[in-house]
Amino acid sequence: MINGKEIQKVIFAGGLFMLISLILIFFTEESIFLKIIGLIGFLYFAFALIATLLHFYYPNSKSIEKFYYKITGKNPDSEGDYLNKNFVEIYNDNGIFTFNDNSFSIKSENSIKEIYWTEINSMLAYKIDLYSTDLITLEIYCSNNFNFKINEETHGWYRFLENSKKMLPQITENWEMEIAVPAFATNLTLIYDSQNRNIETVTEKLKDLEGSL
Repeated sequence: MINGKEIQKVIFAGGLFMLISLILIFFTEESIFLKIIGLIGFLYFAFALIATLLHFYYPNSKSIEKFYYKITGKNPDSEGDYLNKNFVEIYNDNGIFTFNDNSFSIKSENSIKEIYWTEINSMLAYKIDLYSTDLITLEIYCSNNFNFKINEETHGWYRFLENSKKMLPQITENWEMEIAVPAFATNLTLIYDSQNRNIETVTEKLKDLEGSL
């Protein structure tokens, strides 16, 4: 499974190795061998980066998945890639959510809370720096004073994102990718506001609420 944390690592590593390859191509004038190695390295890491990004955007495409495993050399049946083998199941798992026609429910330890999509006022996204990786997080603020926070590790994360984009078409389709880079930056982003306010106005309104930024 490729998530926001993994894509940051791939972009950083791929970009770094492509830069090294370019240095071999353009700054080793006396060695044709090193130029060839640099060119091969650049093409390989470029294709690996493209394959990973395609697999991130289209996780259910079998042809892209096959291309991804072929170019990266990963084995979908290996123990280390256990989550890759079960990605479709994870992607389609509702987790703590139950989705209805115009609403969804969140299951907590002691209760189940139903929220209509029209009750959502604002959705703020940002990354939490975990030193070696980042964690993409969403804070959702509703008109009924029920506010909640989820992240990439929340069960049902993918299904919530998919349904939110379908029910709230103002949300940018690939906002997760946009917030993923640069790595380790908070990248606070207002991905939805029912009143079309800017991020400064929204954060000023929310700063006194419990659980807000």
